[in-house]
Amino acid sequence: MRTEIRNEWDEVLRTIEELNSRGVEVRWNNMMMFLQDANIIILNDYVWERLENTESNEIQKGDYKKLSEICKTHNKKRWRRLFLKILFKWNIQIPMIVSYDTDKYYLISGNTRLCINKVLGRKPKVIFATI
Repeated sequence: MRTEIRNEWDEVLRTIEELNSRGVEVRWNNMMMFLQDANIIILNDYVWERLENTESNEIQKGDYKKLSEICKTHNKKRWRRLFLKILFKWNIQIPMIVSYDTDKYYLISGNTRLCINKVLGRKPKVIFATI
């Protein structure tokens, strides 16, 4: 099992529940298979603009104030440490996204990481699964 999946297990389960509540039938074993087989890609603007379950597509490059507000809203106390890791390109957990219908993309994990990358003007790598 990928480390990203294991480390974000609660988020994966939450995503399965959310998608099922929307009428997208997903079983946990299928989701695990999709994530395990997923590619790592550079997040493009097309997907990023349509991405659900994130504020990262509502923030602009250089908007540190908005970043701080988002982190405060989500009770992210160590976001500055994460910011420095991303700024200096240290290894961090890769965000996970699932495509569940035509032009429908759902962020499983990594909202803060995506917000930080957006503020820095970077296009991050993500795990991109299709169900």
